[in-house]
Amino acid sequence: MADDIRALSAQLAQDPQSLVFLRLGEALRRKGQLEAALRVALNGLERHPHLADAHDLYAKFGFVPLAAPGRFMELHVPNVYSITPL
Repeated sequence: MADDIRALSAQLAQDPQSLVFLRLGEALRRKGQLEAALRVALNGLERHPHLADAHDLYAKFGFVPLAAPGRFMELHVPNVYSITPL
């Protein structure tokens, strides 16, 4: 498996736009190299945001799509115009 990881890493280094990140991320994850696998998955997702397989790989690390993406930076402050201190 280490040889596979080396070969996949070399392919990805040669062509960062390649979809080989999917196989590399999965191989690293199965080997228990979770930080490296997550980094590969995230970089792949950034390069291929519309690729369902990239989202699937990223989800294996516990990340899920936002329930309401339009509101993910919203802050709810009740009585925002009141004069009482928070």
